[in-house]
Amino acid sequence: MNELISIIIPVHNSSKYLSKCLKSITNQTYKQLEIIAVENGSTDNSLEILKEYKRKIKIEILKEAGLSKARNRGLEIAKGKYIGFIDSDDSVEPNFVEELYNNIKENNSDMSICNYKEIHEEKNKTNLINVYPNENITKNEIENNLNEFNYSIWNKLYKNEIIKNNNIKFPEGLKYEDIPFVLKYLIKTNKITKTNKYLYNYKIHKKSEQTTVDKRIYDII
Repeated sequence: MNELISIIIPVHNSSKYLSKCLKSITNQTYKQLEIIAVENGSTDNSLEILKEYKRKIKIEILKEAGLSKARNRGLEIAKGKYIGFIDSDDSVEPNFVEELYNNIKENNSDMSICNYKEIHEEKNKTNLINVYPNENITKNEIENNLNEFNYSIWNKLYKNEIIKNNNIKFPEGLKYEDIPFVLKYLIKTNKITKTNKYLYNYKIHKKSEQTTVDKRIYDII
């Protein structure tokens, strides 16, 4: 386990959850990590919290950049052979990176995926989400079952080489930016593997951008 893995965390007004997020990723069992936190336009004390971890993470500051631009900035400076993403109000299990890394290496795949826990803060309820029925996913399976694929950006490990060689970026100014990024990446993959372990903790709360439905739903099209 000596290959560098870059983890990109866009940060915007997430001070309530940020410390837990950063603690979970800085305490990983996999140690060769480059953790890039991209602060974009927060009006709370998110930046102060980031500075508490400055010895363990890289901090980039953008003014009112938006989620896509923040992630794209992280991709521009990431030096890791592999790339992962975490949202700043979520957290991961201690073996999150190690399990995804071992999975992608042992199976010589282009992407590795894990299941996740969907944590409803207001309802005090947790759902276990199985993202795909099979552990080995072929290109034909993906093409024939696009509606079954999980397009969340954060429960996966990607090859930086594929991202950079194909100039895969997040569309700026649009909502649901995960979908085109993952789709463009899928086009360039031949094999995807999955672990059935629940390694990512996806928090749903009143301020979650993901839970806000408005006319931008058409951005998916």
